Order: sequence, then structure tokens, then C-alpha cells
Amino acid sequence: MRLGLDAVDYLEDGNYFGVDAFEPYIFLAQDLVKRAGLNKRFTVIVESQFRFGQFGVKFDFTILQSVFTHLSPSQCEACVTALRGVMAPGGICLFTYSVGVSETQGILYSGRQPMQLPAVRNVEWFERLGADHGAFFETLDVSHPTGQGVACYRW
Repeated sequence: MRLGLDAVDYLEDGNYFGVDAFEPYIFLAQDLVKRAGLNKRFTVIVESQFRFGQFGVKFDFTILQSVFTHLSPSQCEACVTALRGVMAPGGICLFTYSVGVSETQGILYSGRQPMQLPAVRNVEWFERLGADHGAFFETLDVSHPTGQGVACYRW
């Protein structure tokens, strides 16, 4: 809910859907929303297998903030495969990325998820991944506070 706190208030009631693989973060997100005094409905779920279809909606816009930066290439591919099935025509997926040699730096989420930094060797990998799933890839000239690259897929 780092971005979600602002997004929930900005979006129409019920139009925010969030996912995290770590259940304690869901409870934290709900507490943060309560403390912020937000009264709009939103949905956040625990999900680590990219089953986005369970929301029962088609998305015009998705944001993967610091998601691909912590996933293996095969997990990134599974995520984009799942997104393709839930994105509306013309939908946009904004995401952050890092490139370099993949390196595991410890284990996250009670020993269930390795911390991968970064996941892919070059930005062209993301271009190929998008093309394989019917999406146009575009890097964006956006300054990210952590130094990550910012890009999007357009379906």
C-alpha cells in the first residue's frame, strides 16, 4: 500500500485491487488505510501465483512497483502471462525494473521467497517478454527514487 494509500483515495470507490505474497503486509495495509482515514472500498489479497483473474475484472491500468526487481525471470514471465488474461484492450501495465547479473540476497517471507536482485541481464529481455505476450514495451523517462528503471507494457 505504499502507492495504494494515494491510489485508493484518487480512484473511484472499489476500483483499487492489490496483491502481496506476504500475508502480514495485507494486515499492515488495512491498518494504514484505517489510520489514513480513507473510507473508500478496496481489495487486497494474499497471492503468490499471479492468479489475478480471481478479482473478476478486466484492468485498464496496473502498476508493478518493485515487483519484477525481486522475481526470477520465470516468475516475471508467469506474471506477464497472467496479466495478459486480465488486461482490457488498450490496457497499460506500468512497472519498475533493474538489470544486471541475477543475485540471490537472502530469503523473504518466512523463508518462502528468495530475494532476487536484479532479475534480468538487459532491458531487451523485457521487450521480448512483452512481444511474446502481445504487449508493446516502452521504457519511460521517469526518475525513480530508488534508481530503478520505469517502463510499461501496452496491450
